[in-house]
Amino acid sequence: KIPETNFIDPIYHPHIDTDGFSCCYFEHHLPAENWKPLSSLGDIINAVIHAIDVFDDSSHFIRQDSIDVYQNHRQTFYDNAQRSTLTYGRPRY
Repeated sequence: KIPETNFIDPIYHPHIDTDGFSCCYFEHHLPAENWKPLSSLGDIINAVIHAIDVFDDSSHFIRQDSIDVYQNHRQTFYDNAQRSTLTYGRPRY
């Protein structure tokens, strides 16, 4: 079964909804047959990183509002993302 992912802290991103869920992206781009009991944590982390780094299919965005800003007002999108990161982000240890 595809792993369920949830971001604890808010993230401003088209693939992540306001409650932190990103499952829609995984269901579309990472079919269940690719997930096996032997899939490593590294595989899951890489899939999450890919979901954050790639805006590739507008029909599968969870937050249409943020992709509209990304497509039409790129600097505003980056400003919103940075503000969200500075407000809610945690340092890496």
